[in-house]
Parts: sequence; C-alpha cells; structure tokens
Amino acid sequence: MLIYSTRHRETGLMNSELIRQFQQEQSYWRQVLERMIAVIKFLATRGLAFRGENEKIGSERNGNYLGILELLGKFDPFLAEHIEKYGNRGKGNPSYLSANVCEELIELMGEKVLVAIVKEVLTAKYYSISVDSTPDVSHVDQLTFTVRYVKDSDPVERFLQFIPIHSHGAENLADVIVKFLHENGIPLSDCRGQTYDNASNMAGRYSGLQARLKVLNPAAVFVPCAGHSLNLVGVKAAECCAQVVAFFDFVRKLYTFFSASTHRWAILTASVGQHCSVVKRLSDTRWSAHADAVKALCEGYENIQLALDSLADDVEQPKDTRLEAQRLRRKMDKLETVILTLFWNDVLSRYNDVSKTVQKQNVNLGVVVSLLQSLKLFTDSLRDRFAEYESKARAIAKHTEYTDSTRRALQRSRRITFLEGPAPDTILDASNKFKVETYLAVIDSLVQGLSQRLAAYENIHGLFGFFAELQDMDVKAIEEGCVKLAAFYKEDLDQQDLISECQHFKHHVRCQRQRRDSQPTMSDLYRLVKTDSLESTFPNIEIALRIYLSLMPTNCTGERSFSKLKIIKSHLRNCMLQPRLTALSLMSIESDILEDIDFSDIVHSFAAKKSRKKSF
Repeated sequence: MLIYSTRHRETGLMNSELIRQFQQEQSYWRQVLERMIAVIKFLATRGLAFRGENEKIGSERNGNYLGILELLGKFDPFLAEHIEKYGNRGKGNPSYLSANVCEELIELMGEKVLVAIVKEVLTAKYYSISVDSTPDVSHVDQLTFTVRYVKDSDPVERFLQFIPIHSHGAENLADVIVKFLHENGIPLSDCRGQTYDNASNMAGRYSGLQARLKVLNPAAVFVPCAGHSLNLVGVKAAECCAQVVAFFDFVRKLYTFFSASTHRWAILTASVGQHCSVVKRLSDTRWSAHADAVKALCEGYENIQLALDSLADDVEQPKDTRLEAQRLRRKMDKLETVILTLFWNDVLSRYNDVSKTVQKQNVNLGVVVSLLQSLKLFTDSLRDRFAEYESKARAIAKHTEYTDSTRRALQRSRRITFLEGPAPDTILDASNKFKVETYLAVIDSLVQGLSQRLAAYENIHGLFGFFAELQDMDVKAIEEGCVKLAAFYKEDLDQQDLISECQHFKHHVRCQRQRRDSQPTMSDLYRLVKTDSLESTFPNIEIALRIYLSLMPTNCTGERSFSKLKIIKSHLRNCMLQPRLTALSLMSIESDILEDIDFSDIVHSFAAKKSRKKSF
C-alpha cells in the first residue's frame, strides 16, 4: 500500500489525463449553466414569458430566454463563443440552449424554493394555513395554498403551491389540504390556525372546511379574514336603505356617462384640472374602489357640475347625451346627494385605511382587534355630526331644501295599548326624516356589523390578551389567564410552569419598560424573549407568543398570488402545465428566497451529466 501510494503521488494514474479533461468539461458546462440560471431567475422573478415562436438563435421571435442570452453574449466572450459553437445545431447535439433543458431547470429551481419554505415551516413548528381559489385563463380552478409562521422573531407568510381542484365542497378541500401537507412532510398536528373568507363552504360552523379540519386538529382555530369581514360590513351598509342604494347608483352612472365617450372624458379632465381626481369606477369585489370613487366625487364636486353644465348646454351634442347630463346635474344639486357624499367620504376613507393596514403580512390579531374597536367607536361618534354635514352641504348644494320638504310630512303612529286609545302622531320634518331613515340607518348598520365581526376576533385574542397587560395584573388575574390559555393548548403548554413563568416575566417586562418608556406589544414581548435568548428561562411563554404570532388575521397573501397567476398564465401562455405554473409562481412570489438559494448543486449535477457525453 505504501508503494502504491508513493507511485500514485509521483507518477499518477493511468486515467489522469481523462480525469483532467472530464474536469475541464465540467467547468465549462458549469459556467454555461450559471449564466442560464441567472437568466431564468431574472425572467421568473418578474413573471415574464420565456419562449417565443421559435428557438432559433438570431431570430427576433425566439423569446425572452434566448434573446437575453444573445444580449449577454454581446458583452460576454465566453457565452458568445458557446452560442456560436452550439447554437442552431439541431436535435441530437446537446447545448443546454433548448427549451427542454430550460423546463427542467425551472422545475428543479421551483422545487428547491418549495423545499426551503417547508424547511422554515418545520423549524418554526407552529403555523397557520389559508386557502382560496380562482379560475385561471384556461378555466381551471386553482387553489392557492398559503402558510404563516414565525421566523427570526417576526411572522412571515409564504405561498406554497397552486393546486387544481374540481369541486368547491368542504370535504374535497379538506382532502386536498391534508394530502398536500402529508406529501410535503408538514404535520397537521402543528397547525394552530386557519383563515378563509366568509363563504359557507369555508367558514361553515358545522360542515365547512374549518369545521372538518378542527375534527382532525382541535387546536387549529378559525380566524375569519379581517379584510373580507370589513368589506362585508361596508357592503351591507351600502344596501341598508333606498337613499344609499340610489346614491351609489348615481356614482356608477356618473362614471359610465363620462367614460363612454372620449370627448366627454376630455371635458371632465379639463374641468377638474391636475389637482383633483377624475371620477372613478365602482367595483363589486374591491370595496376600496367605493372609497376612491366617493373621494374623487367629493374633491371635484363643483368641477364635475361645470363639466355636466358644459355638456348639457352644448347644442352639438346628441339629445340623449344632453338629457343625461341634465339628469345627473339635477341629482348633484340635491341636498341629500351632497350630504351623502360628504358623509361617505369620511366613512370610507377611514374604512379603507383600516382595510389596508389589516392586509399587511406582518399584522397580528391584536392590531386587528384594536383597529376594529376604534373604527366602531369612530363610526358611533358620527351620530352627533349630522348637523355639521348638513351645514356643509347647504353651502355646496344648489337646492338648500330637501326634496321631500314640499311633500306631506312623515307621520308615525305610536300605539301603547288598546285601552289607552290612539297615541298622538310623531311628525318629522324633511331633515329629521332623512336623518332617521338614512343617516342613522347607515351608522346603525355599520356599528352592528362591526360588533358581530369583532366577536370572532375578540374570543381568540382574549386567550392571549393578558400578555399585553401582564405588568399591570395581579397574581390572581395572571393565574386565571394562564389556566384558560393552558386548558386550550394543553398539548403545548404546562399550566403550572406557565403561571410561574408569567409571574416572573411580569417583573422582567416592568424592568424593560422602565428603560424604554413604552407599552410593549405582543410582537415586542416575543422579540424581547428571542433577542435576549430567554427561551430556556420562559419556554412556555415563548411557545404561547409564537402560536399567537403565527395566527393569520387575513388571507390577503393568497389573494395577491392570484395577481401573479394572471400575469404568469396569461392568454398567450394558457397551455402551461401545472408543474411549470407552480415553479414559476413560487420563484416570482417568493423571489427573496430565490435570491438567497445556492443552486451550485444543480449546476454541478447538470455539468457532470453533460461532460460524460464527451468522447475522449
């Protein structure tokens, strides 16, 4: 063996020259693949198409993939030489420039992104899930699967996959979720939350998806989507009375009238100027569109009236156009229309800002509860501001009296008992009639809707809420909160240890507050535990806070993935297969993970396979 080792070092092996050539070939193809992977990452991150009409080097219609490689070849001599040597060689001559190799690389890269996310989920242990579906351009119902977990002291939400489904039934959706988690090695027992929209097949209390998953895992609490809940509150209020329905119908007709003609739109643009927004279109699915439309109407109310006057007085316009402009102008002259415009502008601006906040990925349940509670109080405070809105409206409206002021006053008969006889009629003037039947009706609808939606979030937040007030609580209150929380999460928390930890943690937080002069939030408490490496000192508190932060208040991340779906699988790319769609969606949506992944193992594997085909 010593002689063999000596000869191996001094003389070398018989195939040393072959090994050297093999390594050179590997190095060559590794450099080629590194450039190709960089181009794939660039196109996938931006959701751009890869292929063109042909795969010929030098063609103007060979697609973005080959086009970018050609562009890089103008500044990269190595790539230019490779394209010159292997381009347009035809089948049977491997060059790694073909669409098949590109497809294989896309699939491997997407799979590696998925593996990285699953690894993070398993490291975090506790997670929440959210699913939603939408049809794509090829009429395939795509189910988006989103997961939320805690990473580096902060909650993150990740898209995992688009899954084609054939039924929206709760039983089928539950089977799809369980199968997906099993295939990827994610334990369903570690799921601590599930968030869907308010559809009956998802949120059904007895046979919905959330109820079926609770049978498999009782700890997977259901959190209704805060964005959808707030949307439904507004939709219900906008349909609570005839005056409000007629108002939004007027806003819709106003946009339709101006947008139906480029000439009318030019007149509107010239009237409102550069500092005001033009009228906006309403949307049945995006409630924020109502806020934008009413805001544009409120800001440019007088300018829009001038545009309508210009069209109504223009004798060159068709008769139906002039009549419609006059009808819209008369509607804008009404005092009721101005009051509703001012009122809904204030309401929708607040609701829209709250909706944008709760849709953020890092928002937690405590922030949602606080915002909805404050929004409810704000809405209730508007009851006493009717006179203010009426006064402002009289300064803007052409007619300072209500439409019903010339009609018979509203009479309401109030009978106490049969023996007492008829009670005196309550006569309301036009102002009070509008206030009671329209203004207060909208406020009552908003407050009632917020109260019902808040109950679901307050019940869940109530389990963890005592952590935020821990430093000001006495021993008995701390013990009651710990007992309640530990009873619900009995598989994760130890009741006695949690009580003692909280009693100790109370003083630790109080000391930290004296240094920082601020009331810590739930996120601050968890960040305090992780930053100071106190997991071994307060293990149950760390677990409880991690579970809390992993709860998903909204499913807006899944909704955002639909936007990427429409970009990636467009009308020109409607023949895309499911593995390619999932891989490209992963690389586009989770581009930050894509940039951090090292693909050297894929490059080495491909280069080794290619170099073995070389004839020495």
